[in-house]
This record gives sequence, C-alpha cells and structure tokens, in this order.
Amino acid sequence: MLLQSGEALRILNDFRNKMREIDIIISETEIKNWYGLYLKSEMPIDELRKKVYEKTKKYREMYFNTQKVEENENNKDLLDINFKTTGITLNHQDIDILSIVSCNSLDELLNLSKSIINLDIDESYLKSYKDLEEAKKYVYECYVNSLSHKYDFLINPSIKTKAKINLLLKKHILNEEEIKELTQIITDCSNVDDIVNKVYELFDKEKAEKIFEIFNARVISKSGVKDSSWNVYTSMYNKISEFDTFTLDDIIKYNAVTLLNNTFKFDGFERALKFAKSLDKRVRLNSIFFYMDFPDRYKNKSKEEIKELLRKYIISLCSFIKENGYESTVESIDALNEIINRFASKVGNPYDLRGTYKDNSDNLTGGWLNYVSLEDVLDILSEAKSILPNTNFVYNEVNLFDDKKYDVFMSVLDRIKKYEKEHNVKIIDSIGEQLHIDTSIDVSKIDRLLNKLKENNMHINITEFDMYVNPVEKYVVPIQLEEIRQAKMNELYDVLYKYRDIIDSFTIWSKTDDMDHNLGRVNENKIRFKEKIIPNIHGGYFDMEFNTKRDSLVSNINLINGPAIQRFNYHTHTNRCENDSTAKDQDYIIQALKKGMTSFGFTEHAPSPRIEYDEINERLSNDATPEYINSIKKLNKEFPDIKVYVGFEAGYSEDLRLHLVNLRKQVDYMMLGQHDVIVDGEVVDPIDNPEYPLIYAKSIVDALDSGIFDIVAHPDYFMIYRDTCKDSRAHMEFMTNAEKAADIIGRKCEELDIPLEINLDSITRVENDKFYDGEHSFTHPRFYSELLKYDVRFLYGCDAHRPKSIKDINENIIRADTILRTSEMQFVPDDYNPIRYRNPELDQRLLLSEYNSYSYETYMLMRLLEKITKEYTAVDLDLKMLDKVEGLIEEAKRTSKIESRKKFEELLNVAEDHFISDQEREKRINNNLKYMESFGTVTNNRISLLYKLKHFIVNASALGCYSREDYLIVCKELMEKEFNDNEDIIKRSDDNIKKYIHKFNLKN
Repeated sequence: MLLQSGEALRILNDFRNKMREIDIIISETEIKNWYGLYLKSEMPIDELRKKVYEKTKKYREMYFNTQKVEENENNKDLLDINFKTTGITLNHQDIDILSIVSCNSLDELLNLSKSIINLDIDESYLKSYKDLEEAKKYVYECYVNSLSHKYDFLINPSIKTKAKINLLLKKHILNEEEIKELTQIITDCSNVDDIVNKVYELFDKEKAEKIFEIFNARVISKSGVKDSSWNVYTSMYNKISEFDTFTLDDIIKYNAVTLLNNTFKFDGFERALKFAKSLDKRVRLNSIFFYMDFPDRYKNKSKEEIKELLRKYIISLCSFIKENGYESTVESIDALNEIINRFASKVGNPYDLRGTYKDNSDNLTGGWLNYVSLEDVLDILSEAKSILPNTNFVYNEVNLFDDKKYDVFMSVLDRIKKYEKEHNVKIIDSIGEQLHIDTSIDVSKIDRLLNKLKENNMHINITEFDMYVNPVEKYVVPIQLEEIRQAKMNELYDVLYKYRDIIDSFTIWSKTDDMDHNLGRVNENKIRFKEKIIPNIHGGYFDMEFNTKRDSLVSNINLINGPAIQRFNYHTHTNRCENDSTAKDQDYIIQALKKGMTSFGFTEHAPSPRIEYDEINERLSNDATPEYINSIKKLNKEFPDIKVYVGFEAGYSEDLRLHLVNLRKQVDYMMLGQHDVIVDGEVVDPIDNPEYPLIYAKSIVDALDSGIFDIVAHPDYFMIYRDTCKDSRAHMEFMTNAEKAADIIGRKCEELDIPLEINLDSITRVENDKFYDGEHSFTHPRFYSELLKYDVRFLYGCDAHRPKSIKDINENIIRADTILRTSEMQFVPDDYNPIRYRNPELDQRLLLSEYNSYSYETYMLMRLLEKITKEYTAVDLDLKMLDKVEGLIEEAKRTSKIESRKKFEELLNVAEDHFISDQEREKRINNNLKYMESFGTVTNNRISLLYKLKHFIVNASALGCYSREDYLIVCKELMEKEFNDNEDIIKRSDDNIKKYIHKFNLKN
C-alpha cells in the first residue's frame, strides 16, 4: 500500500501540473483531499489513474473547445439559418411591461394602467409627469413592486393571498370590515367551492365577481422579471420586432383565464393580442391542454364534470378568438402539450402517456389525463377546430430525440390519426419539438430525430429552444462558459441547417439567463429542500443588453484580447509573498504593456513592526522591504513607456498608526486592505457576530481619518463572515448592519474623496467561494448598491498574484459588471494615479497622525505594564515589577528555543513534501529560511524590549514614582523618548515628564 500511496501522490500531482498548463489552478488542499479519499476508498491504483486521466481529458477538451471558439471567426447563430418563421416567447408579465414601454401618450399609459389588475398607481401623480419616458418608468416600477419574488413565495406561500387581499383594500373594492369577513371565509372553508358559495352569500354579485377577478391576479414574478430592469425591457422591445411571431406563454392556460367560479376572463389575453397586432405580429398560444394546468379543486369531480369543464374552457377561448376578429392574429395553438412523461421513468415503461400510472410526481402525473382519455380530449379539439379551421393545431412534445420516447410518441400519433380517420376530421396539423437542452447534448441524436421525421414526410416546429451550460465546471469563468455554449451551438447549427426544409418555425424560449425557466425550476427545488440557490446557468438566448449570445461572445472576445478597459492597476502582489507564481516583477509590467496600460502599481503586504513575528509567506519581512522598494522603482528605467509606482497594502489599527505613517513616507501610495479589526491590541472575533460590519466600518473610518491611505481595497471584506451567523435572525441583522456599514464607509470616502476598489480577484474564484445567498464571499452587490447613494468614485483592482490576472483584466471586469450595477457607478478618470489625485487634506491628516501617535513598542509595553501593575499594591511596586519582567525574559528565551525547533521541523517537512513541485519547494524552503532568520531577530528584539522595560521602571522609580498611576504616565513618556525619532514628540515627552515631576514634588 505504501508504494501505491507514493504512486497515487505522483498521479495527483501530475494532474495538478497539467491543469496549471491550461491556467486551471487545483489547490494543494484539494489534492490532499482527493488523496485522503483515495486512501479511504482503497481504490486500486489503476482505477485512480483512469479517473484522473478522464478528468484531465475532460478539462483539456473543454479548454481546447474554448480556444477553438475564440479562434473561429465564423461562430454561428441559429437565427442566421433564415427559418420560414422565427419566434420569441413572451409571458403575461413581459406583455404587460412591453405594453408600458410601447405607450405613445400619457392618456394611453393611463388607460393601460387601469386595465392591469394588480397595478395600483396614483393617477394624479402620473398626470403630473411632463416627460413620457419618466412617466412610463414610474408605472413600470409600480408594476414590478406589485410582484413578489417566486423564491419568497416558495418560502412563504401565504404572501400570494395577502397580496390579493391587500389589492381588494387598495382598489376600494372592499372596506376593512369586509376584508376581515373575507379572510375569515378563506380561513374557515376547506375547498374552493365552499369559498365561492360563501362569497356569493356574503357579497352582492358585482362585488363577488370583482373578488374572483382579483383572486385571479398573478402577483408572483415570472423567472427573471423582478430581477430585470427598465433598460432590459426597452432593449427587448427593440429586439422583438425582428421576429415573425410571439409565443404567448401562460396567458391562455386554464388557470390564467378561469376564475374561481369557473367563468372566464380574457382581458390579459386580449391585451396581448392587441400588443401583437400593434407590431403586426402573429401569435402562437401555449397551450390549451397541459397536465400542469389541472386545478386541484377538481380532483373530486367526476369524469363527465371534468370533461365538460375542459370543453367549456377550450370552446370559450376559441369562440373569443373567432368572435373578436383575432383569427388572423392567432397563427397556431399548442392543442396537446407534453402528454407523454417528460423524462425516462423507472415505473413501467420508460415513457408512456400521462395518466397511465397513478403517480403524483411531476414527471408522471396525468393532470387532466387522470380523469379523461386522449379520445375525450380529441372530441373537444374536434369541436374547437371547427370554430378555428384555419388555425394551426400543434401536438407539442419535449426532447423527442430520445429513441424510446420517439417510439411512444409515434404510437400516440397513430391513435390521433386513427381518431381523425374514424371521425373524418383533421385536428393536429403539425408537430412541435421542444428543445430544452444543455451543452452535454449529443447533437447526433437530434440529427437522427430530424432524419426520421423527414423520412416519414413530417414537418416540425422547434417550439421552445434554450441551451444552458451544464453547470458542473466550477473552475470555469462566465466567458469560458459562453465559449463552451457557442461550440455546442455551432454543432447544432449544422444539424438544423441540414433539415431547414422540414423545420417550419423556430422559437426561442428563455430570453436571458435570468429568465431561463430551467434556472427557475432548479432553484425552486433547491429552496424546497433548503439548499443554496445558484445564480445562473447561462440558458438565455440573449445577454442582458439583448444582443445574441454569439454577438456578445465575439464582442467580448475582441474586448478581452484587446487593450485593457481600465488603463491601470494599483493592486498587485509579487512573489515575495505567498501566491501561485514565481513570476518576476518585470513579468507583470510586460503583461500590462501588452494590455496598453499607461501606469501600474505594486502593493505588497506591508511588513509588521520589528517586534512582531513575520507572517510567513503572507507579507514582506522588514529585511526584504528596502529591496522591494528599490526593485520596483528601478522598473521605471527599464520600462520607460509605463509609469510604475510602489506602494503597500496594509490593515490599520491605532497601535500600528505610527508604523504605517513611517512606511507611507517610503512609498508612492498606500492601499487600505482591512482584513482583521484590532481593538486594544486584540483581534475582534467576527464569528457569529451580527455587529461585526459596524465594527469593521468604524475601523475603515479611523484608517481613512489618519491620512495614510489613498485607496480602499475590498471595502466589504467583512462579508466573508455572514454565513457564520448561527440563525436566520442573526444573519438578517448582519445583512442590515452591512448596509449601514456601506453608508458609514461611503460617507467617509465622499468626505475625503478616496476611491473604493471593486476587487476582481474575489469574483473570479471558484464556485466553492459562493455563499448561501448565491453571491461570492465578498464584492457583494447589496453592499455596493448602498454606496451608490454617495458621491464616491470606484476603480477596478486586479489584486494580482500572478501576471495572468493582468492579462485577464477585461474578462474579469466583464464578470464584475454582471454582478454589480457598474453602469450607475462613477469611476476615477482614465489618467488616474494615486499621487496626482490625492486629496491635499490627507497630507494634513498624515502630519497630525505622526505627531499624535505613539510607537508600536510603546503600545505593546504599556499594555504589558498595565497588566503587571494590576497585580500588585503600591508598596515596593518597582521591585515587584522588575521581578515580574525578569520572569517574562526567561520565559521568552525558553519559548524561543521551542519555536525555533518547531520551525526547523516545518522546514524539513517542506523539503520532504511530495504534494508540491520542485519549483514551489525551493521557493518555500527559501521563504522558511528567511522566516527562521527573521524569527531569531524578532525574538531578540522582544527580549531586548523587556530589558528596556526594566530600565524604564528603574528610571521612573528614580524620578519619584510611587503609585500605579505614576508609573503608567511617566513610563509612557520615557518610552516615547526612546522609540520615537520625531524631535517634536521627544520634546513633548520631556516637557510632560518635567510637569509631572513638578506636580509630584508639590504634592510631597
């Protein structure tokens, strides 16, 4: 097993190195986890080798596919095929909003607003608008605000009923007393029929009808509607004119038009038809027979009753179309929709007609077909067809490219043809194929399906097309996902183009990623099982500007490979601290020049004071600092075409203020990178701490008031602790305080004109960095949205630990722009640099900080002295303190030996670590050796400091100190004379000592 373990390590490390070649970083921790799983599973080494080979092949294929797409200048779009008819799907909320967008006058807008049942607007306020566009935006905002998010509804279903009862009150249909009575009816009655009867008993017919109408209002947002913006819909309105037809989804379905009293309301349907006619478009209706539309309130009715209810609905709908002159507008109707189970089943046959099995799962449930037969439905459709003889009736199924499903589909089709022949009617005119697919699809299956249809002389309509990216590739960023999607679209294009003669129409289903119904279904299930929702599966046909994904991809590829969107970067780390690179400083500048940058800044993590142990591999050592500064400054001579600045990234605390002031004097600029909050020398515990955002914000304000810092890096870094809250109430309080923290930070940055960074590194991490709310650990949209209240400026910061971060700056900015409302943000100028644009007031604050600060050594010794003096009375205080300090010196010496031995063992472990490459091993050994050297220096400095503390105690005693207060005051001034180089501060300490001695003498 030992030999196999060594071979397993070699295989896993070889995989890690191969992934590094294509810029996929597999962490050392992850490799160790895989190794641990291998040992537990007792998997044969050949099986491990096979699994790793498959994973390597998978990632390499993915990489080369994306490279192929990037190199291909002829990326294809399905709309380029020029199908006979192209369509786009719009739901009832889309129609409502697009109708608002299309209004040409204030009167038209007012009339439309009155016709939308869940809209409650202030008519006089609307009439006060002089600008039509602003008036339309107002109505749009009222409409969107009237909707509840679907995810909120799943968590709390009662919000739907509450919203409708609220509408009854707002629209003055019922008064408060009547609302109470209606609420009591709903609470008391066990079924809808009882509610209807009670409503008729309690209210007059006109009021009862209004109640039923309001209760048919749809107040829950469709996928993506509430998440979209006014600009999305104005772009959509401009784009839909390019299509021949609109598929109206969820507008004529049974539950959309049937009221609780089983009467029909076609107002929303008519509004959609009028909208289509205004644009000279024809419509497809989806659908009049769909298993999901079966109302639960009918489940105890007889077959005859249900058939009659279904007949009444279908005939009423078709008669409405005929009688109101819309027959020429309605091009086709999905007369039968998904009457075969959607996915292969383990029950009975893999596929069968719905209703065959008494199963409540969505995949097998029959809906209407639990009560009526296919032939019963055909009876009704035969009557409907006689009303609309020129309308195309479609039998619409999903994913018929599964051979087993196709066979069942053909058997169902045979039953339909048999009925038509026996009754001498023609009901079904064409076949609809839904293509809800993902990038794992084998397009040869679609080729095979279309070929079989062609051989059977059958035409087809692609009725519902979307393709989402199989969301398993957690190492891939969005632009690469779109490249994967485009590669599959290119394959699909070739197949559909080959069969364009039998494809009568092609209709896009999911418009944008947010509006993708696959995403909605996935997240609905996740919410039901209390799992984390996912923010995107890239299933939309258009981007959020309503460009086709192909055009958007080509544009983004050109953008990514072209000059940098931002012509500078001021957040860069080097190989002097721990990162994934051994790159030289020059490598970053070479990459910056390739991107056309004109200025560049390095911000290595600032060194700690010389009495603090270096954080190995995380920040500069004091000894390495001069080399770092000189090396960066020399780059200006080596690269005259770009201005290079040297700086530090540092966290702030009052103890560190003078240390940071002195560092600030050595460099061009400083970036505030607050990772921890330190109060009175102790790190504030952020775990399960709802108050932490406010504590963090105060530390940012204190830091900026010091005048030390020029830029705030990742200002919402504290958000990484939001998921540590142990209950929902604490989490809610944390998020509320996060918004307050944004207000505090935004106000201070506005006051001092200090820009805030959008950290690109934080939003390009793997999906594992996503939290329960679906957002990244930090660079959180909720925080940045609050900052928009203030007149603050932003910049992008690569937070680069490898030159590749500079190469990918445009790609990462594009990703940031999909997360934040960057279009509403004010950015720094293109020629920004932190020296030229530094607020002069900061220099005044910097001088005050230097004068009013004590040294880090003073803070450290004073805390120690305060602790020691608490233990003793005034009698012989000096002797007791000296004895205590002597004990601390001996303890420090012992600890130093133990720690030195431990660090040496760590060095040996690094030298023998099989998990890392030779290059990484050499780097870590060198870093460890430097750390060991620094460790010895710091330990000696600390021991020396304790000897100095003895000296301060002796001197204070000689000056006449007796009480604890005496020693604390005088020792503090003695320390500042020793540790501070500023002559003004030394003079101030001398004066304070003299005043204290004079006061002491007077007292005695």
